[in-house]
Amino acid sequence: MRWSVCLLGSGCGSTIPEEGLCPSSAVLTSECESGRGLGAVVVRWRIADFTLGRLLSRGLCCCNANPSRDGLDRQQCSNLGSACLDSPAWLVQRVNLTLRNTDGSHAYSWDVACTEGEYTTPYCIVPGIYDMQLTADVNRLAAELPSRFVCSSSKATSPPSVRRAVVSGQATNLDAVVLGVNAP
Repeated sequence: MRWSVCLLGSGCGSTIPEEGLCPSSAVLTSECESGRGLGAVVVRWRIADFTLGRLLSRGLCCCNANPSRDGLDRQQCSNLGSACLDSPAWLVQRVNLTLRNTDGSHAYSWDVACTEGEYTTPYCIVPGIYDMQLTADVNRLAAELPSRFVCSSSKATSPPSVRRAVVSGQATNLDAVVLGVNAP
């Protein structure tokens, strides 16, 4: 199986201190180059906080109701106070879009800043039938140092993979995906 991967930086303009946060799940290669006769995939996502019982607005990817005064948690998650009332603190830094060709010949993976809320891959996908899935790792406040987020080794709740055809010269829609945090 051949893997093609692209990594994207954050479009939010500020750099989140990444020490201790969940690592990227995509592996960088140079095989994803746009070309004639290839297709693309477009996906949109939002986060649902099960503790709050609601779907959050697009681009809202963290919640920190009680940030420390000078800790990294304030830099890592700027959504605080009443915007995240009654929710355990969490941070989804990036989402991962994975495509696997049903015949096993191609696989692609992209990490995208969660705050983007939407992503269109380059036109580098070989046409065919693919199983597509969007996933995300969840960071939580550290128990021993509650002034910073760290990788919690838990995934956001995400729907199972969806099978779609990638067509030459077209962008295939993966639909809107809801990723859930603070599941019971």
